[in-house]
Amino acid sequence: MSTYTHQLPQNNRLDIGALSRIFQSTSTSYKFLFFLAILNQLQSKHWDESEPVCLTLEDLAAEMALLSWYPVKFYKLSFGWQDQVSKIINKLDFDPSFKAITSKQGQDQLRAAIKDQAKDIGLYSLLKFVPYRLQSVFFTNELKGIPEKRKNDAIADLANQYASTTTPLYHFVQKDKLAAIQVNNEWIKYLLRDANITIVKDWVLWEWVNYLQKRNPNTPAIINKVLPPIKRSSLNNQTNFWKKVIQADSGIRCIYSGEPLAEQSFSLDHFLPWTFICHDQIWNLCPVTQASNSSKGNKLPADNYVDAFIQQQVQALKVSSNIMPAKTWDKLTESYAIDLHLDPELLLDESAVSQAYVGILKPMIALAEQTGFESSWSYSS
Repeated sequence: MSTYTHQLPQNNRLDIGALSRIFQSTSTSYKFLFFLAILNQLQSKHWDESEPVCLTLEDLAAEMALLSWYPVKFYKLSFGWQDQVSKIINKLDFDPSFKAITSKQGQDQLRAAIKDQAKDIGLYSLLKFVPYRLQSVFFTNELKGIPEKRKNDAIADLANQYASTTTPLYHFVQKDKLAAIQVNNEWIKYLLRDANITIVKDWVLWEWVNYLQKRNPNTPAIINKVLPPIKRSSLNNQTNFWKKVIQADSGIRCIYSGEPLAEQSFSLDHFLPWTFICHDQIWNLCPVTQASNSSKGNKLPADNYVDAFIQQQVQALKVSSNIMPAKTWDKLTESYAIDLHLDPELLLDESAVSQAYVGILKPMIALAEQTGFESSWSYSS
């Protein structure tokens, strides 16, 4: 926390020190999700300066669930054994295609499903404490000696009592007969009109990543798994690499179906699912038939495909080294050396490459299985 305290923009009318302590001693995900939900709602539309900024608790709960769905269901992260959010998310009936969920439309569909099933999944249980406890740091002295069972009411009373001052982030109101919070005008100015919201949001996301990393210590790329992946990177370079290899070696086949591959009609498969490793490095990509790629989706391949995958990569390295200029080949194959922990001089040594792959793939597949990725997938036509 201390690293970021001084990076939050200062304001002599607001208690920025209290804001910086909002996530101290946090043992569950609720505060992170609720505060991110507020920030997302504030960014979602233009707010008229003459109108109070009111956010319904129902909408904020839906936003919390949406923010949770991606880490829990898409990336298979744990929020911790005490946390109840995963249980709520796992009750949601929503199974979009891989491509749909990475689009804005996919997000809208997910949000609609959450709202439609809110009561069935127990969505509003998320609101039992967090709207109140998030603000406890602003009333540290006033809350001393108050029993836990009375703190929600006490914080609500204090927030409303100080609503006309700059102390609380928000106070509690009704909006269209629904429970809501009204964000303090000075905090609105600080976040929106002073253009600090991006800095504050980055700080919250950093704290959220740290929280998740502690509960998922062996999971790669946590920082890429906290928000929806709206746009995927282009695979043009990787595709061109494999086109040249296939053109030069007609013996390259789909490792799943065994079918021969034509240079103009193949798909690139992430052998370890993209949602697990969150990168497009060429060492994890293999050319396959479109049918195989669609069938495999976000699953872990069966063990019997590991050797075929490694042999295909070994062959690609050998073929490409003969048909590409040395500098181009060195650049394209750099990730093999770095990620497989191989001396670049050994990239054409079949035994060294195979051993490096086994040392990387086997533990990563086991870890992905433990975190909930469907395993032992086999292709059937």
